[in-house]
Amino acid sequence: MLRVLLRDLLLVGVVLIAGEVAVRGFLPHYARYIFTDGVTGGYPEEFNSYGLRDREFPRERPEGETRLLCLGNSTTRGAGVASEDTYPKQVQALLNSRNYPGRYFVINGSGAGKSLDHALRFLEQDGLAFDPEVVILGFSPSMLAVLSGAEDSTGAPGKPHALERDATWSQGFTGSLKKTLVRASAILNGSYAYVFAVANVRKAIYWGGVFRARMDRQAGAVFAYAFDVPGVDVDRVEAAYDVVESRLRDIKNLLDSRDVPVVVIGIPSRFEIGGASRDNKRRFDLAKIRISPLQRVGQYCRALRIPYIDLRTPLREQRRAMLDGRLPWNPLYIVRLDYTHLNERGLGIAAEELVRTIDANGWLQPDRDGD
Repeated sequence: MLRVLLRDLLLVGVVLIAGEVAVRGFLPHYARYIFTDGVTGGYPEEFNSYGLRDREFPRERPEGETRLLCLGNSTTRGAGVASEDTYPKQVQALLNSRNYPGRYFVINGSGAGKSLDHALRFLEQDGLAFDPEVVILGFSPSMLAVLSGAEDSTGAPGKPHALERDATWSQGFTGSLKKTLVRASAILNGSYAYVFAVANVRKAIYWGGVFRARMDRQAGAVFAYAFDVPGVDVDRVEAAYDVVESRLRDIKNLLDSRDVPVVVIGIPSRFEIGGASRDNKRRFDLAKIRISPLQRVGQYCRALRIPYIDLRTPLREQRRAMLDGRLPWNPLYIVRLDYTHLNERGLGIAAEELVRTIDANGWLQPDRDGD
């Protein structure tokens, strides 16, 4: 029996290894489905001494260098893409490609799951010390849930970080089991074959109608749309938007006092960019959306005289061209079931729109740069 067991275990191991090699070799894009603490989308996240996803750089701006500072959450930090493909670094590449190579340095000052509260604190404590010429604020609908307290600062659903001291034995066992499963999941998520299987099972479940995406979730981007379904507290969502308006005003006032312009770019959820079913894999009922996050933030920006880019417009134009056959298909988002994070092409479109807006406002003209 022992020999049979060892033989079977060896066979299972060989099959798993062969499956892993096959998926890595023939379906390498499944690297983008990997999400662990150290790796996101198959790309390492290396942080500098300031805790930013960027190279090391001096706090004091070197002579002749023009700096821009980008703030935001994981959509700005670049979950699922290499550092050079984030929109801050694509803005940097575009500016340097047409002017003086190496002159422009765009700092990626974003954080994962962070809110406008975090952006304001970062500006006050560190960001302005970097002496940026322009500040770019990336807004994502998922920021609303963080502001509302529905999520903690890491973007995970709010939960206690430790068991209470008077926890029962069953609570302690449940907590330990949960931690063990989380660790096991992190290990498994490093396997292409595993995420390949999980992704396709999840997709089949959604399309088979076994269940639909929850529109009453109090976390993630879903919260910001205030879907008209039971369990959604519209007043709570509106309270979060009030905070957004207030923080935008605070950020604008702070930067105005330093004569630093700010531009806001609104990054939509994937199900907003077109009617193609492949853009709504979770099958959200879009007719039940009560609030458009990017439209609402655009209203705030116009009232505060902040230049605003609604990225829905160029992304929708791209999607229409793809559906009409005028452009080759590109998902624009990193994975099929992720409706928040843009891929390198989607981030490239964001960078192009930002450079166009910077040019239109004349913020980096020679007279401002001191040439």
